[in-house]
Formats: sequence, C-alpha cells, structure tokens
Amino acid sequence: NISTGNGYYGGLQMDRTFAKTYDRWAYYNLGTPNNWSRERQIKAAIRAYKTRGLGPWPNCGKRKLGYRPV
Repeated sequence: NISTGNGYYGGLQMDRTFAKTYDRWAYYNLGTPNNWSRERQIKAAIRAYKTRGLGPWPNCGKRKLGYRPV
C-alpha cells in the first residue's frame, strides 16, 4: 500500500494512466493502485507485460528478470 507522493502508486509504482489502461474497473471503483490488493496490481502488470514487454519497467524489470539484450 504505497503512495509516496511521486505520482506513482502501489507496490509496482503505477501511474494513473497505466492503472486506468490495465485495470479500468479497479481504477474507477477502488482508486489508485495503492488501494488495490497485491494480486490485482500483479494482474494489471501482467496485462501490461503481455502487450508492452518490459517497457513500463525499463530498469528494475530487466535487472530482476535477468534480461540481457540480444
């Protein structure tokens, strides 16, 4: 349940546009991702990953997943 005032919300630090795009229902009914369950945040992130790859997480995503450019 993280909201640090930097414009990003939740454990995965989603901005409002990202949240609205990948879980519209939750955004309009629960608010920003810091109010969502951990599972709901992860499901939104998986939807984003399926369409955008690691783009939303250019630094930490690549390091955590052991990504190596080809």
